[in-house]
Amino acid sequence: IALDGETPDLLDTRGVAYLATNQPDLAIRDLETAIAVTPTAEKYFHLARAYQAAKRRGDANQAFNQATTKGLTESTLHPLERPAYAELTELAGRPSGR
Repeated sequence: IALDGETPDLLDTRGVAYLATNQPDLAIRDLETAIAVTPTAEKYFHLARAYQAAKRRGDANQAFNQATTKGLTESTLHPLERPAYAELTELAGRPSGR
């Protein structure tokens, strides 16, 4: 980021890193900025995870809905992200498809 600037993909990556280190507020800031420029399904999914970690369930459901509207499915995610997908699906009250 110091070399290339705050590009949406780099902000998304840093947001996921903030999630991994239990810093959801910093993740939300980066992910909202990234989505403002490039609103992809994966970025909305990461934002939903950040909102969930920040205990903002309504926002998490809204971001998750945006992700699925943009085509996100469990199979499009990396296997390590699939448990979070299942959890968000459950929180949204949807069938898991399993």
